[in-house]
Amino acid sequence: MKINKTYIPGMNNQKQQDSALAVLKATAPLMKPPASGKPGHNDPATWTRMANFMKEQGLLDKPVTATDAFSNNYLP
Repeated sequence: MKINKTYIPGMNNQKQQDSALAVLKATAPLMKPPASGKPGHNDPATWTRMANFMKEQGLLDKPVTATDAFSNNYLP
């Protein structure tokens, strides 16, 4: 967290630090390889659920087709 203080405004605030650490702890498991064992593989169903959630929350102006938002083409 020390290096973040240099680059992220407000990171000297303990509440901000606690929040950032909570986000890190919550998102780190999401970066693990999927059960398929293919690191970096994107699941279209997961992207569809996220796009639908974001639309429902008003974070997107229009629906997003999952396959327009990601690609697995770069994977071996």
